[in-house]
Amino acid sequence: GGLFALQVMVGAFNVWYAFPDALTVAHTVIASCVWSALSSAAILTYYAPAPERAAQPLNKTKAIA
Repeated sequence: GGLFALQVMVGAFNVWYAFPDALTVAHTVIASCVWSALSSAAILTYYAPAPERAAQPLNKTKAIA
């Protein structure tokens, strides 16, 4: 959310100050960071832990005293 807000602010400053090079580059860099964050989030939604790594309930008969 913070990256998106920063992207909007830099985009507005870009227009208000007639597209200076530094703001144009910053706008492009922030846009690539936003896309990277969204792509990473989308990829992580498909992550599922392996069944053997999932938490197993504790069996009291096999518990170590």
